[in-house]
Amino acid sequence: MPAHLISTITVLDPRAWRNFVSRVAVAFAPHRGKGMLRPMKAAQLTGTGRGDRAVVLEVPDLADLRCWYDSPEHLALIAVLDADADLIPTARES
Repeated sequence: MPAHLISTITVLDPRAWRNFVSRVAVAFAPHRGKGMLRPMKAAQLTGTGRGDRAVVLEVPDLADLRCWYDSPEHLALIAVLDADADLIPTARES
């Protein structure tokens, strides 16, 4: 069953964010994933949500998603970006 990573992102350093986006696809590809919604500007319609951008990634199942999310390549990217963006990732089976 396909799984999706849905993230809202508040970018604090646009240059660091562009660097992250250019490198994350390379780390994601071996896990049979694809981008469903590229990092685009987002707008909160109601409530008190966070994030000025949104991204949706799809993989064949939650095991592939967890394997990518916990991979050394992804963890290294997150460590670099940690001070430059606030990410709120959520995994969902579809």
